[in-house]
Amino acid sequence: MEDFDKNYILIGKIGAPYGIKGHVKLISYSDPVANIVSYNLFEYEKNNKLVPFLCEDSKVFKNGKIIIKLPGVDNPEQARLVTGKEIFTTTADLPDLEGDGYYWHDLVGLSVINAAGHNFGKVDYLFNSGASDIMVVKNCNGTEVLIPYLDHVVIKVDLAEQTMLIAWEE
Repeated sequence: MEDFDKNYILIGKIGAPYGIKGHVKLISYSDPVANIVSYNLFEYEKNNKLVPFLCEDSKVFKNGKIIIKLPGVDNPEQARLVTGKEIFTTTADLPDLEGDGYYWHDLVGLSVINAAGHNFGKVDYLFNSGASDIMVVKNCNGTEVLIPYLDHVVIKVDLAEQTMLIAWEE
């Protein structure tokens, strides 16, 4: 799902079946993870199309595990058919951030430059490695550079100018 409407962002994925009534685990990419259940509209990819669906029920456990019930998914066999599907939401459904805050999807496409003026390329996507968040920056030749998204590395983000200044050597 690289090229699709920029009004949608990947917010999570449907995990394994849970129980006998068609519930599934929900893997959330939001922070905090429980925020995903507060969005009114989820979307998932089916036959290469984004189609809307609503969550009938959800439960967030203390350990961060989330269980949901989807309409029309009433047993483990049906739940297995939706396992692994990516879930999207609209950018309009995301809460407004205070101050100069921004979401990861706002960083995609920014030019990444260090203080010496070296242009590393543009942010292609971000992911969490477990130890830290990582930016995948792709140059004009298609070569990817992995740069940690840390406070001491990312010096300035300028969304208006579509640039990011970093403290990183070539």
